[in-house]
Amino acid sequence: MNKSLKDLPAVMTVPEFAGAMRIGRNRAYRLVRERKVPVFYIGRSPRIPRDALVEYIADQLNTEGTQLRRVK
Repeated sequence: MNKSLKDLPAVMTVPEFAGAMRIGRNRAYRLVRERKVPVFYIGRSPRIPRDALVEYIADQLNTEGTQLRRVK
């Protein structure tokens, strides 16, 4: 199922973030724990703003050595 960024909730749980990134839940929690993704907490539950997802992707693309592959 392909979604645009506008279709994602403004604030995501970690499992929702993992689904949007198409990564595993454990890896998503690791990114939160290592503070690689900006989060805020509601009680003990981390929440990830949609803008943080966009920021994380942009940071990854700007990381030295990262190359995009064109899919044909």
